[in-house]
Amino acid sequence: AEPCPSPTINQKVLVLATDGGEANLPAIKQALATLGTPYTVFETAGKDLSATDLKNGCNAFYSGVILTNGELAYSHSDGSWGSAFDPSEWDTLANYEKMFGIRQVTWYTFPEPKWGLNYPSSSSDYGDAGYATRYANTDQSPFSSYANTANQLKIANAYTYLAQPLTDPAVMSNNQVS
Repeated sequence: AEPCPSPTINQKVLVLATDGGEANLPAIKQALATLGTPYTVFETAGKDLSATDLKNGCNAFYSGVILTNGELAYSHSDGSWGSAFDPSEWDTLANYEKMFGIRQVTWYTFPEPKWGLNYPSSSSDYGDAGYATRYANTDQSPFSSYANTANQLKIANAYTYLAQPLTDPAVMSNNQVS
């Protein structure tokens, strides 16, 4: 997809859920509502995604995309697990994002090269006790304007993966969405 020469981009976020029953969907909605961000939830298991759901010519309907999980995985009616998107729908989304320079956030996913990360070296389930860590590059941290980056950051009640960003350009280019 070639970029539009003079795009207009609506200030609204597209939330791609699978069937609307994801445990993290209420948290996504609450975060967006707290920020006053307009959004639309698109349930991918019930409807195919087409370019007309995303744009009209050079008018992008959404300025950002949030996936409830990286694969849009859910349990099908036969009990099997798989993505709610077929390859053409993933291509439609990728082309839209490329055409308009739209960013995507994945609320939960397994780290792997297609997300810009190496496979994890470990994982942990942190309960109430949590895990204390520090901010990286505190002199350049995007959080330094409103968070005391000298203090530890506690991660609690979360399942986490320890994964490093990809640094090998060959691996990175082989895993980019085209």
